[in-house]
Order: sequence, then C-alpha cells, then structure tokens
Amino acid sequence: MNRHLVSAGAAVFLLAVPIPALAQPLSATPNAGLVEAATAFHYTEMAYVEDDIDLARMDLQEAINCLVGSEDKSFSAVAGNPCSGQGKGAIHDIKDAALRRPLQSALGEASYALTKSELNSIQMYALSAMDYMRTARNDWGFLTANDMLTSSRGPRHTVVKLRVGEIMASQLKDAALRNSQGSNIGTITDMVLDTEAQAVRLVGLEPYGHDSDALAIRWSALNPLAPIKPNSGYATSLSAEALAAAPDFTSKVRAQPSYIDVERNLLGRPVVMADGENIGKVVDLVIERKSGKIDYALVSGNSVLGLAESPLALRWTTIADAVTEHDIILTLDERQLVDVPVFIFR
Repeated sequence: MNRHLVSAGAAVFLLAVPIPALAQPLSATPNAGLVEAATAFHYTEMAYVEDDIDLARMDLQEAINCLVGSEDKSFSAVAGNPCSGQGKGAIHDIKDAALRRPLQSALGEASYALTKSELNSIQMYALSAMDYMRTARNDWGFLTANDMLTSSRGPRHTVVKLRVGEIMASQLKDAALRNSQGSNIGTITDMVLDTEAQAVRLVGLEPYGHDSDALAIRWSALNPLAPIKPNSGYATSLSAEALAAAPDFTSKVRAQPSYIDVERNLLGRPVVMADGENIGKVVDLVIERKSGKIDYALVSGNSVLGLAESPLALRWTTIADAVTEHDIILTLDERQLVDVPVFIFR
C-alpha cells in the first residue's frame, strides 16, 4: 500500500490510501536520516493498520530496513528497502544522540513484533514503536514541505483504527439487542456518558413488543456484548428480571449532573481551538467494550485541514475537561493539532 499527502497551506497531512508507487526513491539529502526516520514511521504505521499478518510483517521489516540501513544484520533484502538511495539508515545517519535514542527503542519494539505469531500482538508492538518515534517527530520539523512531497512521506498525522475490545457508538445506535436465547429484546436508542468516570454508564433500550419509553440499562449489564454477525445486532446476558426492573431512561439521565446524553448533547457538538477557530464537530466515540471507558472522540475534520473523510481521533482525556455548555474548547495549538492522529474506518 502506498501513501498520499494532502497539503493545506504550510501543513502536510498523511493519509493512508492506495496510490501508484513512485517511480524513483528520494535521493540522499542533508536531511537523509530524518527522511529515513519519517519513512520508517510511515511503514510502521502501515503495519499497524494492516489486516493481513504477512503484509504487516513486510511493512515492519521495511521500517526496520529504513532504520538500520543495508549493512546492518537486521536488514532484510527480501522485504525491499523503501529508503534505498537515501542514506545508510536513520540510526546511522542521524548524529544527534537525543534523536537516535527513541529510534533505537522503536527498532527494538519493531524487531520484537516480528517474533509474534498473532496480528493483534504485532500491531500492539508496532504501535509501541510508533510511540517511540513520535517523541522525536517534532524535531523532524526542518524537513521542507518539498522534501516530504517529493518522497510522498512525512512526519505528520499518524492513524488509529478500531482495535480488538473496542466498539463505536455508531455501531450501537439502532442496533438490535438479543438475549442468550436469541430472542429480540429491544433496540439500542442512545447512551449516557458519565463525565466524571469518563465512561458510558447507561444505554437507552426501546423494548421489543412494549409501547413504552426507552429504558435505562447499565452498561455493565450488557456484557458480554458480542456481535451475532455483521449488522444483525448484539447478544447479551441481560436477564428478563433486569429488563423488567429497568428505570425510565430520561429520568435516569437527569438524575446525575455528571451524565451527558450522547445522542442529544455530545454528538454534533462543535470543537474549537482556544482562539475560537472551529476545527470540526464530534461525530462518534470509540468505547472500550468491557469497561465502557471512552478511548477517543472522533471529530470531523474541517475541510481546510484536508481531513474531511478522516476524522481526528482526540483522546477523551484530552477533551474531558474542555466540554462546555455549547461546544468543546481545546487548549491545543496548531502544532499540537498536527500531532493528533486521524481515524481510519477499516
């Protein structure tokens, strides 16, 4: 899979979409080590989002090749070298020890990932390698936009995706809920976020066969919440007794000042910078399936950022204290915003 850059003024954002391969690699430059490091970061990122274990391994080895260069014992010619002609490997070419250290740690994580036999484990260590490399990314800033555009690579937005054990709010909206016997007990209509616990506490359930208002079901009562098959609803161990005893959803939402109705009071809320610039709106949440904890709020990218189809994935811990009555006000500056990952739907 190849890379595509979207330019927005002085910023360049990296999106992972298929495009034709470049005819020629970037030749060696005074910043060769940084270009190699940026390329290694990107191939590690590709390993993280791959759905095929063999492709993930190949991407990681290509990242390692960029880090170590062709003369190192960790180099594998079989995988190919996307940094061919750029230099002798990022760790060799970068002379600043403070920049080399996180790359060496990333190399260790990427190498360890290749010893794993499960895709999820490989991706976990690939993500760890990305985290190490991210610590040095701000110091790659003197790479020119032309360098990054020419190489079709650059140290900008990384990507995240839905991982094992996570679920999106949009996947639950209007989903059918069935009991352990397979009977349809209702439809999920909404959910409630407890801002103090930073987790979903309740879901609204419209019971099947009853002409009543939505009922408030505890998130913990839904577990194990498992998809039956794509687009066919979810199975739960919720008992008939618990369903019969469930309180009215609306009154339960109003019972706690820390509760937010996700559908009515969070989704669609504008997200703005401290200076008032609107960067988008909340379009979805990524939730830990077991605990209900919010991992990310997905924010539709303002079109001027070139992110209209790839929402920003803001850690909920970043914005939990920024929720106001009318919008969400971030304290991030433009440079920090560039470091926010984008979410890919795969």
